[in-house]
Amino acid sequence: MCILDTNNQLNIDRMKFKILKSLLFTGILSCSISMAQEVGRVERLISPEISAQNDVTFRLRAPKATTVQLSGNWIAVNPSL
Repeated sequence: MCILDTNNQLNIDRMKFKILKSLLFTGILSCSISMAQEVGRVERLISPEISAQNDVTFRLRAPKATTVQLSGNWIAVNPSL
């Protein structure tokens, strides 16, 4: 009888471990999905946007910014070409 009780306890422990593993996996998966949905709710910016008149508009989302500075290496365009 002692051997049967030990085997039963071993099987119960294995079952508990499998259940715990499944619950942990499910929890991690649901957190990942909810974070992915949160990111998907953010309005996407189109930047840079080039108009038909060749104007370029840069957009950024910085609700707490007090100043914005744009710099770069701009290529001069010769209008006579």
